[in-house]
Amino acid sequence: FHIDPLFFGVIFVVALAIGQITPPVAVNLYVAANLIKSSLDRLSQEVWIYVIAAVIGLIVLTFFPQISLWIPVKAGLYVP
Repeated sequence: FHIDPLFFGVIFVVALAIGQITPPVAVNLYVAANLIKSSLDRLSQEVWIYVIAAVIGLIVLTFFPQISLWIPVKAGLYVP
């Protein structure tokens, strides 16, 4: 399939982060709600704008893989 391993890793981590804050799992939301002594419903309402931003970021990274590879390439740490 010719998928760059570093690019795949970046996409995987970003998608995993989105999965950590969205139902049905929402592990990070449960922890945050417990820390701030708030209800899960209230916290879920407040976090949706960040979920939307993360999904848009994931879409941008998916269609433009050069963005995720730019820093490692410029630092000389990765040769595609």
